[in-house]
Amino acid sequence: MNKLEEKFFGEFVKEETKSSGYKRDFSFVYFILDEHHKAVKIGYSVDPERRLLHIKASNLNNLKLLGSVKIRNGFGQSAVGAWEKKLHVLFEKYCIYKEWFKYTGGLKSFIHTLFCDLMWEEQGK
Repeated sequence: MNKLEEKFFGEFVKEETKSSGYKRDFSFVYFILDEHHKAVKIGYSVDPERRLLHIKASNLNNLKLLGSVKIRNGFGQSAVGAWEKKLHVLFEKYCIYKEWFKYTGGLKSFIHTLFCDLMWEEQGK
């Protein structure tokens, strides 16, 4: 777990497992980029890739999953929802509409730092 992930998600985050597929004992806070509008959706799901497919079905723009953070469901579904809301509040000045935020400034830096650090950690394993 990198320092940024630890700071924002702390005890709710558990190390990635090598198992295939998603387990119901975890949910994910995800970041989906709409490349055309330079906007990011911050949401949560038990399966972010499947959620991406659902969003793509009603959106003509090119969307991609920037990344997701696994959160234990043992704290209840409200734990992942609470982190989604915490991120919405943290980045409210970038809010375009509901869960969609401008992909710029502090939000872009946060996402870049969070997932670049995670990629470096994964490569080091």
